[in-house]
Amino acid sequence: MNLFCLFLLVFSGPASAGPSPAAAPIPAAASIEARVIDNFTGDQTANWRYRHTERITIVKNGRRESRTVRIRYIRGHADARVIAVGGRGPLRPWEIAAQRQAAARRALALARRPPLRAGGFSFRHHWYSFKRLAGDFLYGPGAARLWRGRTVWVYPLRPNPAVRGRTMEEKILLYSRGQIWIDARSLHVARIQLATFAPVHYWLGLLATVQAAGLDFRLHPRSAAAVWLPAYVRFYVRSRILIFKKFRETKTQRFSDYARAAPAVQ
Repeated sequence: MNLFCLFLLVFSGPASAGPSPAAAPIPAAASIEARVIDNFTGDQTANWRYRHTERITIVKNGRRESRTVRIRYIRGHADARVIAVGGRGPLRPWEIAAQRQAAARRALALARRPPLRAGGFSFRHHWYSFKRLAGDFLYGPGAARLWRGRTVWVYPLRPNPAVRGRTMEEKILLYSRGQIWIDARSLHVARIQLATFAPVHYWLGLLATVQAAGLDFRLHPRSAAAVWLPAYVRFYVRSRILIFKKFRETKTQRFSDYARAAPAVQ
């Protein structure tokens, strides 16, 4: 796993925002925060009830690789099965057989694990609740926009100076600013955009320096907007490790082909 997991929290194509709709009262972020977090938690658990396809492209230090995977969830734990690699198309018959055997073994192992806890996620032995992560930021006044035919409230966000990062990953959040887009009708998160505004140094830069990092995470509504599921994620990081080693990575994920999973698989 890489740093985008922390930005992602749990979970296409180019998006365009139209002109602002007619003026209407826009609530302060604090007044809707609890409802938005509840809905985001609901979207997390709803996502576990679906299978979907992810098309993943990674460019790491100039080297490009891509694959297509089919994702299912077992007790909330993601299980990925590769269905295509790079530019050569679908897997060969013997590769498909090997993938199915490996998937069966993983399913048995995941079925023995405790169900995943909702309302946040664990990363490198640290629990990050959505409420805690929301508190890492301060939110400015919202502005209304028309996006994909829906009215959204866009709130600028900046680091909360009263918060101290508990981990190396959370420190990157506290050096980031951006926007969160909330669907005005349903109060579900529609989009999160973050980017660092200054280098992040670890051990005065001797261990590592994250020179730049950013995220664009978009969700789309399903079931008459009662559920919003991931649609697109783009994460990038540019860093220097041990002073002299440079590292660059861009990861793009496109989500499609959502289908309800059988109850035994969820």
